Amino acid sequence: MVGNPRFDAWHNGTFARTLPENIQSDSRKPTVLYAPTFGALSSLPHWAEKLGRLSGNVNLICKLHHGTCSRPEETASLALARRHLKQRTDSAQHTLALLAKADYVLTDNSGFIFDAIHVDKRVILLDFPGMNDLLDGEKSYSTAESADQRIREILPVAHNVAELRYLLSEAFDWGAVQARLTKIRHHYCDAFMDGKAGERAAMVIVEALAGKESSGICR
Repeated sequence: MVGNPRFDAWHNGTFARTLPENIQSDSRKPTVLYAPTFGALSSLPHWAEKLGRLSGNVNLICKLHHGTCSRPEETASLALARRHLKQRTDSAQHTLALLAKADYVLTDNSGFIFDAIHVDKRVILLDFPGMNDLLDGEKSYSTAESADQRIREILPVAHNVAELRYLLSEAFDWGAVQARLTKIRHHYCDAFMDGKAGERAAMVIVEALAGKESSGICR
């Protein structure tokens, strides 16, 4: 285990915080970053219009999956995003800046769940009718035993707009949720959180190429 090099810039504070030019925010409103996955398990077809209605109360920013933007079978989902989610981007280079800006992260069955947990964000998962029927390993890229499904035992899940509004309100107690995520953040995301994951990875590679025994720094 070396950590997650993708987040070295986050821990070192060296990433650019500039958002895409089309993203505007109101400092008086909380910022909600919506990052849906693509394919059968995407919440976009079920939630795009509903989330669009929240923009009067929050800064809603949508980070589209590259698969949504590039795959022919995702045309309908992309059209929904364009219609209802005005502030959106698919730029990977702005991921850390978007996470830094977000007060909450909404997602569904995406690996982005753990990116948001890594940087200690308040994560809300979206559900939709028939989702569980897709978890047989053939209809989608996930199963009931996948990490993105097991985490639903801990993170809050919204099944409708009323539940989502509650989870975004001051009434919801995030303290208990965040406490349970500490161990997951350490064991699943990055045990070090020190911005040196890339250095450790490079050292392991160099040692492997040289045929040396591991220095033990990654244990």
